[in-house]
Amino acid sequence: MNYYSFIFCAFIFTFSSIHAQEYRFQKVIMGDGTGERFFNPENIAVDDSLNIFILDDRLILKFNKEGKFLTSFGKSVEGLGLSGLIHGLAVDRFSNVYFLDRSYGRVIKLDSKGKYLAHWGTIGSGNGQFNYPVGICVDRSGYVYVTDRNNVNVQKFSSTGTFITKWGSFGTGNSQFKSPAGISTDRQGNVFVTDWIGYSVQKFDSNGKFLLKFGNQGLNDGEFELIFALNVDHLGNVFVADQANNRVQKFTNNGEYMTQWGEFGKRAGQFDGADGIATDTLGNVYVIDSQTSRIQIFGPSLTTTFTTETLDENSIWKYHSSTNTLQFAKPSKVKIWSLDGVEMATIESSALNESFSTSHFPKGVYLVQIESQNQKGKFCIY
Repeated sequence: MNYYSFIFCAFIFTFSSIHAQEYRFQKVIMGDGTGERFFNPENIAVDDSLNIFILDDRLILKFNKEGKFLTSFGKSVEGLGLSGLIHGLAVDRFSNVYFLDRSYGRVIKLDSKGKYLAHWGTIGSGNGQFNYPVGICVDRSGYVYVTDRNNVNVQKFSSTGTFITKWGSFGTGNSQFKSPAGISTDRQGNVFVTDWIGYSVQKFDSNGKFLLKFGNQGLNDGEFELIFALNVDHLGNVFVADQANNRVQKFTNNGEYMTQWGEFGKRAGQFDGADGIATDTLGNVYVIDSQTSRIQIFGPSLTTTFTTETLDENSIWKYHSSTNTLQFAKPSKVKIWSLDGVEMATIESSALNESFSTSHFPKGVYLVQIESQNQKGKFCIY
């Protein structure tokens, strides 16, 4: 088996938000550990040891924190027939894995190596029954929460499947949903739920008491267009995958807008359907880009210093470390490459003293080629 490694890339656009430098692209996972690209990645979860679990076409793939493929499981579970509609993914603090078998209306629980531990649920609308379960999460105390699109509710269970409570109904008011989807909890046990076509996020306590609601339909800060997934990090920050707006938005625990990143496209840092999201204890954010079948990983911006080396003392380009920009003294066509020969950006500079932001580039060494002037050089980000 050929183990898949992370592919390193760099941002090739400038965020428009005033908080633009808060998160930057770090890595991307594009394959399933066998040399093949992902088929249809839908859900992602990260455990306390930074192992990454990805649900792709009824198969759960496990990678370590360096991106090395470890194992896969879930397409068949010993003694338990599975349907073709597997969805939802969560891990608890013991790295046990939970997912939803939608056709049979049940939750499946496995250990971190794929060994069967438990299952519960049937098709229906009663307590402990499901009719199109969509999202699942586990809080730090081991309680399991499941969103159900057709029953339009959230149900809470013990770690072994005992029904505890449920809440929700169809509508637009508090504790009501049009299509409940993504679900996540904070360290205090509060529960956050996205309403996919209700364009909002609601916060509840662990027993389902409504606490607050934020968001509405639109393109502005704090507005959404189809929000399927969200994740609450270990600090209580709420990250929402704003699917149709092709961006990630970050909020405080009380729903106050903080920042965002992303735009439509297929390059690093761009999205074509931001569909699933997870976070780890280091502050990294993992985003499923559904239409390009890849997982992009972002991290908080680091304090960086820049050094520049050119091959011509009369070079027409230079770095400005104070503003993190690459400046061109005259109109030029510029390409930036990684050391392994991957083209990272093409810049058409059409004006005198035009600048290009590098604030979102990860650490590394990059080569610069100015085609119109036949100049080459390199710069390093430490």
